[in-house]
Amino acid sequence: MSKLVKYAIITNLVLSLLYVFSSLYIWDEVNSWLGGGSGSMWSAFQITLYPLSENWHMVPIIPIANFPFWLFWVTIAINMYFIIRLQSSKEDTS
Repeated sequence: MSKLVKYAIITNLVLSLLYVFSSLYIWDEVNSWLGGGSGSMWSAFQITLYPLSENWHMVPIIPIANFPFWLFWVTIAINMYFIIRLQSSKEDTS
């Protein structure tokens, strides 16, 4: 097994673990807020938590970065890099 394949496997394992932990973090943050009468608005870059009560100006609006979405695209880009490198190394040896 070449070094590049080992690096690709290790990188994908690390990125997968980061994806799982960031998803759990987001889930925990949103879940803790939604139980208290708040709403959420999701976008690609952030999740905004806001209050639904009449005292909305007393409770802050909290943006949370959408790390799983970012990590997904970083993982795709890194995998494309490894695919291109593996393809070029395969062509060099044949």
